[in-house]
Parts: sequence; structure tokens; C-alpha cells
Amino acid sequence: MTDCNPHSIAFPHCKGRLMEASFSGGAITSDGGAVLLRQADRILGLTDRAARSLTDTRRKASCRHSLLTMVRQRVYAPALGYEDLNDHEELRSDPALQTAVDADGPLAGASTLCRIEQGMGREDAVRLHEALVGQFIASFPRPPRRLVLDFDATDDPVHGGREGRFFHGYHNRYCFPPLYVFCGDRPLAAWLRSRRVIVKAEHAVRGANPRYLVTSLKGAPQWLCDRVYCARGDMENRIKEQQLDLFADRTSCHAWWPNQYRLPLSAMAYVLLEAIRRIALAGGELARAYVGTIRLKLLKIGAVVLRNTRRIRLPLSNSCPHQELFHTAAARLQPG
Repeated sequence: MTDCNPHSIAFPHCKGRLMEASFSGGAITSDGGAVLLRQADRILGLTDRAARSLTDTRRKASCRHSLLTMVRQRVYAPALGYEDLNDHEELRSDPALQTAVDADGPLAGASTLCRIEQGMGREDAVRLHEALVGQFIASFPRPPRRLVLDFDATDDPVHGGREGRFFHGYHNRYCFPPLYVFCGDRPLAAWLRSRRVIVKAEHAVRGANPRYLVTSLKGAPQWLCDRVYCARGDMENRIKEQQLDLFADRTSCHAWWPNQYRLPLSAMAYVLLEAIRRIALAGGELARAYVGTIRLKLLKIGAVVLRNTRRIRLPLSNSCPHQELFHTAAARLQPG
């Protein structure tokens, strides 16, 4: 008698053999490289600094999940490729993410994380940015002689009647105009702005269209424009990474401040991946890789998660094509 398992998925025969699949393999994850995010975070102290900066108004006796654990969830998830808050309904049971955030059981679900978002305000957004800048400052053993900060805005298309949206004539749609600040490859700020521009004056067509460069740098104006300003065209790529690979444009809440809360969390995900690139991958084939490439090659690794009272083991897939690179990255991310 044929044993018909309703959870099995049948596929065409292979070499005369029956082939079927089922989601019954046990504690297996597709995000075995999440431990690298944990290592980078421990070196920077980023999420710990961020969680301590936020106000937790919950009744502590009724809380199952710490604010630190939930902040880590919301930072690690986009780094691992999960863009939406609803993804946490399944992610909360992922043993690799649980291990990465230092938890032993199910994490917070989407409804709990949503309640945290809805409680955020202006002061929380400011303090999150202070945490971003604080870890940046702490990363230097001594003050650098000079820092060049890049400021640039982009468009974040929105749908529905969200607070703070405006119609953008150039992009021909409603959007937010978030402002990003980078120092090289490292983000310092990601801020939504309720800024309305009534008119931009230009002398068309092929007319004057004057543009101005404001800087505190010393030097001849033409040299500063040609050799300093125009040479710094890489920030757009950093914004694209954050928007496309780390889902900074998932500002889908109706209220303003929850959307603002999401932007620095995405920036923190970028900080962790940039730390892996800068510390663990320097001098190698991925030294200038996009964060999406780093995620694909080092984080999205199949693994079994084995946990008991004394040890946590993560046997990673034998067929991982970047095993040597993973070993190098893990060794370089050891504290101290």
C-alpha cells in the first residue's frame, strides 16, 4: 500500500527513481551566515548602543522579548534579505536568527514589532542617529585629520495617504525625499524630510541653469569642483545599496515617525555589512563588493542548527562554494 504523505511534494522521476520533497528536515536554516552579522555587531556594539538609546515604555513584568532582541531582529533581517515586517511571522522560528540575536526560542512576531514601531517618536529617531554617529566616532583609534561628508537626497515612492507625502514634479509621483549622509562607505544619517519646494528656477532650454557648491574646503573654486566634488560620485551607489538591497524604501506605515524609525535601522544593517566588507574582506575578491553580493555569498548558506545546554553547533553546507572566504571572514571578526 502506498504511503501518501500530504506534506510531500512529488517531482518527476530521476534515473528511474521516485523523487519527492517535504519540509521535514528539522532545524535547518538558509541563513547560516547570520553568525557573521552577530560577530560584526559585537565588534561595533551597534545594536546594543541603539537599544539603550530608545525609550521602552512597556510594563516589564509582561514583556517576553527584550528591546535589544527586537532591535537586532529588525537590523539583521534586512541584512539577510527580508524586507517586510510581516516576514518576522516566519523568521521568529528560524534557529539561525534566534542564535544570532542571542535568543533560545521564538522571537517577536510582526504584531509585537509593529507596536514598538508605533510607539516611536522624534526623540527616538534622533537618538538612533546619535547611536549611528557614536559608533562611527568610536571606530577610530585616534581622530582623523579630515573627514568629508556627502549629503544627498533620493526619492522614496509612496502609495496611499501617508503622513508627510508630497507630489514630486520631477519624478511625477507622490514620495518622501529622504536625506542620506555618508562618510565614504559608512552611513551617518538617513532622515525623512516633510519639505515642500514650491518652485525651482532654471533658465531653459540649454540656458544658464546655475549650480552652486558650498564647502569649507580651501582651494581654487574650479579645482575644488573638478577634482574634489565631481570625483565624489560614489554616494549614489551607496544609496542604491540601501534602497534596493536593504529595503530602506519600505516606508509603508501610515504614520510619519514609524517610517522614520525604519530608515536608521536599514542604515544599521548597512553598517554591519560594511563592517564585514571593511574588516573581514579587505584585500580579497569581495573587498569592494555590493552588500547584496556579500549577503548572497557569505550569509545565505544552508546550515543545520544543533542546540543543547552546553553548545550550539552550526554544520554548514558541504557544497558552499565560498568556504575559505567564510573561514577568513570569521577569523577576522573575532573580538580583539
